Amino acid sequence: MAVIGFATEGRVKEALEVEGRCDEVFLRSLKWKVAVDYRLKGSVPAPPGRGEILPHRRRRYYKALEALLMIQELKVLGSEIGLLQSASMRERAAREGERIMRSVEALSGEDPFLSADSLLGKMMFLKEVSLQRGLNLLREIEDFAKDPYHLPLLSREGGEILLLTDQPEETLRLTAEGVSVAEKHGNHWLAGELLLLSAEAYQQLAEVSRSVEELQRARECFERAGQRRAMALADLQRAHLLVRAGRLKEAGQALKTASKILRKRGDLHDRALLASVHTLYTFRSSSSRRRKKKVLLGAIERFPIKENPRAYNILWEAVEGEGWLREDPETAILFERPEVVTLSKRVAKMIMESARETYPNEFGALLHGYPHVHSLQPIVDASRGSRSFVFSLWDRFSGKALVADGMVHSHPSGVARPSRADLYMFSRFRVNFIIGYPFSEDSMAAYDSVGNRIDFRIVDDD
Repeated sequence: MAVIGFATEGRVKEALEVEGRCDEVFLRSLKWKVAVDYRLKGSVPAPPGRGEILPHRRRRYYKALEALLMIQELKVLGSEIGLLQSASMRERAAREGERIMRSVEALSGEDPFLSADSLLGKMMFLKEVSLQRGLNLLREIEDFAKDPYHLPLLSREGGEILLLTDQPEETLRLTAEGVSVAEKHGNHWLAGELLLLSAEAYQQLAEVSRSVEELQRARECFERAGQRRAMALADLQRAHLLVRAGRLKEAGQALKTASKILRKRGDLHDRALLASVHTLYTFRSSSSRRRKKKVLLGAIERFPIKENPRAYNILWEAVEGEGWLREDPETAILFERPEVVTLSKRVAKMIMESARETYPNEFGALLHGYPHVHSLQPIVDASRGSRSFVFSLWDRFSGKALVADGMVHSHPSGVARPSRADLYMFSRFRVNFIIGYPFSEDSMAAYDSVGNRIDFRIVDDD
């Protein structure tokens, strides 16, 4: 179990380099497990094939090996199902996941290690398929409080499920437990990952200063783990929040630190994000139109911004209120979209009135029509709060899926930017609207299915 021992301390590289002659098939399976659990990309060890494990069927550990491989299949399926564009393919993947879960339950038995791993696999899968069922599994996490390998991993998956269901307070409680165990065992890498979730929870609670503090703690954890790229991304996220809060001097320092590392070690996605945050910083700290335009053009021309939702939305955040950029032929490309989404004036009025009536709670409704949104369908079966609007995509009375082209919901906080839960829901619809306080046409924003900010027009009804 040297592989798991190294991984418990966050020494993933050493875990994947362990060599051994005895039970080589099992060793390869453990390495594959570590690679998937830590979400490593690139050179992930290949799992043993079915043909390789069959010769071991008379060995004592055969059932454990089979269970381990099936659990890993479930984890991989969970990480890939959200990328499937076809509804029929997602449905087939969901059925396959249900089959694997039933088989795993029969194989894992009462083995505590396999039981913890089974719970982790289920959470990774159900996070993409059924959040409510994923929530039901959270109470089982405390059963593995003495498992230093799985508890931080379970806390991470559980924290993400809680964020997707707008439960930031519970996220903070769960991630704090995971951080405590991870740091106790020297797993600074995973402690940093959990602190990023904690920072996001504080953002949902509108506690920007606390979020910035958690990002600083995450940065320190990544530094201790030798993860310079992760450290720089935490700095970049911190810079973004500091710019929003108007703390420009601190933002400039964090941006400078992130820039030094990401220009050398970051991939294209990282550098696009860096360019977008730098653009936002420039727009907030400079009054020179010439400088703003130069920085914006640099970001648009050097990176495929529109293919990167986070970077694209930060640029939109920068240019809001800068109408002159729409008229400039060089920067108008940022606002161009091959297919223009239009919203019926009658529907827009209904959205604004409903958001005001529901305030201070959130309002939500389904939209019909694309690219012209022409009707609104209220969502009756939903739970509302000042920070959340949660509903099922299934009609509990008919048992059928709710069908719509789009969705709209309000943000009483006044910020029309999508949360993690919003982005999770966006993927189900072709167009998504958020309307922020004070619920006017100017406080409305539109997004596509992957979370890219898109332009839209409100038009008269025919």
